[in-house]
Amino acid sequence: MSKPTLQRDIFIFCALAIFGIVCAAWIDIHNVKPIAAIALFGGVVFGRKIFAVACPLLLLWFTVFGQTMAAWPVQCCVAGGLLFGAWAGRLIREQLHRDVRRQKVLSPAVKVAVASSLGSLIFFIVSNFGWWMFAGFYPPTLLGLVGCFLSGIPFLANTVLGDLCFNAVLFGAAACCVFQPIKSPIWMAFKAAPLRN
Repeated sequence: MSKPTLQRDIFIFCALAIFGIVCAAWIDIHNVKPIAAIALFGGVVFGRKIFAVACPLLLLWFTVFGQTMAAWPVQCCVAGGLLFGAWAGRLIREQLHRDVRRQKVLSPAVKVAVASSLGSLIFFIVSNFGWWMFAGFYPPTLLGLVGCFLSGIPFLANTVLGDLCFNAVLFGAAACCVFQPIKSPIWMAFKAAPLRN
C-alpha cells in the first residue's frame, strides 16, 4: 500500500481515537459509546485492516476495560462482539467496490444502518453470553442464561440507538467531506480515497 494511504490511515486513526475518547468521556449513558460505530466506519475507510481492528480495541481498552474489573474472558467476549463491526465494514467496502465497477450504487445508508443494527444485536448476544459464562454473576444454567439476557435488554435499546447515531455522524461527516454537487451524493459518500486503493 502506498505511503499516502498509510499517512491517511494514520490521520483517520488518530481522529477516530480522539473522537472516541472525547465521546466516551462526555456521554455518560450506559452502552452509548462510539466504539462499535468506529469499528464499522474503520472497516469501510481504512486501507489497512489492522487499523480497522486496532482503533476500536484501543478505545475499548481505555474507555471501558479501564473502568471495569471484568475477567479477561468476559473482556474477550465484549471485544469480539464489537469487532463484528470491523468485519461488516470490510464487507460493505467490498460490496461498494463491486457496485462502483458496475456503476450501480445502492444506498450506502441502508447498508450501514443494517450493519449497525446487526452489530448491536451480535454485541448484545456475545457480550451477555460472556457475562453469563465467565463473570460468575449468574448460575451456569439455562435459567441463568435467560436471566442474564433479560437483565441486558434495557441496555440493548441504548446500544442500537447509540450505534445508529454515531454511524450517522461518522458516515455523514465522511459523505459531506467528499460531496461534489455535480455527482450523486450516494456515489460521493463512498467515492473518497479508500475506495480507490
